Amino acid sequence: MPEYLRVTLVRSAIGRNYRQKRVIKALGLRRLNYSRILEDNQFIRGMLNKVVHLLKIESVEPPVGNEKTNDEVVPTEAETVLEEIETPEDTDTSEAANSGSEPESETETERENDA
Repeated sequence: MPEYLRVTLVRSAIGRNYRQKRVIKALGLRRLNYSRILEDNQFIRGMLNKVVHLLKIESVEPPVGNEKTNDEVVPTEAETVLEEIETPEDTDTSEAANSGSEPESETETERENDA
């Protein structure tokens, strides 16, 4: 099982080299005290070594649930239910399509018959 690192930006990137700013952005650190949980691999370690003086790095347990990692987060059961509620699968599109061709009320039908 891969290990994970909690990376927190503790010093500002203002006044730093543009390459260091790009590394901070690539790590997903947006503002001071912003943390990300990243998989511990050689690519992430290389990026961390470039800006280690701006970061606080901690080893953590594998994330469970909705903690943000650099991997795709699996939605929880509640989020899945919300997505099912928000997607209107039961809507009848035939009413919207026929609204222009059918008269809406009896008065319109009577008017057509009188003409």
